[in-house]
Amino acid sequence: MYYPKSQIKTNLYTNGGEYVVKATNINYVGYYYELSNGKKYVGKAPASLGEIEIILPPLISPEDITYNPKYVRLATWEGDPDPEMDMVYDPVLFNTITLYNYSNLPKNSSDQPRLVPPPYYSIPTEEEEEIGEYRRYFAKKNNELIYIEISEETYNKFINKDPKVAFDLYNCLFLPWSINDAEVNQNIISLIERNNNYFGFSSYFQGNFG
Repeated sequence: MYYPKSQIKTNLYTNGGEYVVKATNINYVGYYYELSNGKKYVGKAPASLGEIEIILPPLISPEDITYNPKYVRLATWEGDPDPEMDMVYDPVLFNTITLYNYSNLPKNSSDQPRLVPPPYYSIPTEEEEEIGEYRRYFAKKNNELIYIEISEETYNKFINKDPKVAFDLYNCLFLPWSINDAEVNQNIISLIERNNNYFGFSSYFQGNFG
């Protein structure tokens, strides 16, 4: 879809804890752009192969806290007229809080909540910049066309079927990423799309292959 430049704020960036991916409620870290209607999407600028929307985390009422450890209480202040309503979903703390709340319950290990792959923003080291190439790691949920860049540590946990992660729900891979040759990167991504049935994988990059 075409958007006039006057209606777009591009190259915005979030360090996490601010927005979640609308389709998954997973915390988003990375570049995004914002339209004049207030909607925000993954990427530095609009691309032609799809849009992944990010939103503010949903608010909930305090009675839901008992049943859903994803939600945490915000700090209150003196004179707060309704401190019981200061509840918000915290996507960054979700996994930690969930595991903490369940750690003392008499459950089997198979009943413990497993971690999903957290998003990661890769940056080459100085040595990799000299070489001109580094590895980037990605995860795709098996039943959805949603792609997440992950860290090498997360990749190893899923590939090695760490019982603490949902390794059976995601497919992971890595690719060599050229620092100076966008055409090479685009060709590699096209091969991955075709050979791994990663339909729409190129849309994750929003046209930025450099």
